[in-house]
Amino acid sequence: MKVYQSNRRKVLKSKCGLYRLRLDELLPISGRSLVFIGLNPSKGDSYTNDKTLIRLKTFSKEWGYEKLTVVNLFSRISKDPNMIKKARNPIGNFNNEILDDVIKEWSMNSKVDMWLAWGNKGALLNRDKAIIKKIKSYTNNIEKENNKRLYVLKLTKEGQPMHPLYAKKKSELERITILANLQLSILAEQ
Repeated sequence: MKVYQSNRRKVLKSKCGLYRLRLDELLPISGRSLVFIGLNPSKGDSYTNDKTLIRLKTFSKEWGYEKLTVVNLFSRISKDPNMIKKARNPIGNFNNEILDDVIKEWSMNSKVDMWLAWGNKGALLNRDKAIIKKIKSYTNNIEKENNKRLYVLKLTKEGQPMHPLYAKKKSELERITILANLQLSILAEQ
């Protein structure tokens, strides 16, 4: 693995450069941290923003987050998410380890929120269920009052967390819970 770093961004990529495993960005705001789990990385790297990263940074700043960590169900870099189906190893060799580390960090830190947003294509290879199951295994360890740190913008008709590029610019995060059948459910306001 190779680490690329710029002024406020750190990116972890595979040696071959075809896989982006993690992107961390410090935002010019003090506050909480946000972990974003998306579908797959596009062309964003330590110096370049793509449309999704621009949207993520905009939302994160508006919501008052200090740090944004971006990980994905599939670590294969592609501007076209349909390419995931054609890739020999779309998940990537180290992606499960990175996801596990990030989810564990989230579960242990009450100042870190998690935003799920992989869209309908997350069902490919049952990645959505695998990661939801992993998150659920860690949420069993979270105190009840901290269990409100898992979010989506909305759920699609298929019950998948909406991708940020399909959301309105002034969208807000909605709290969710994971049901016994590994389905996501938006929590009613309390």
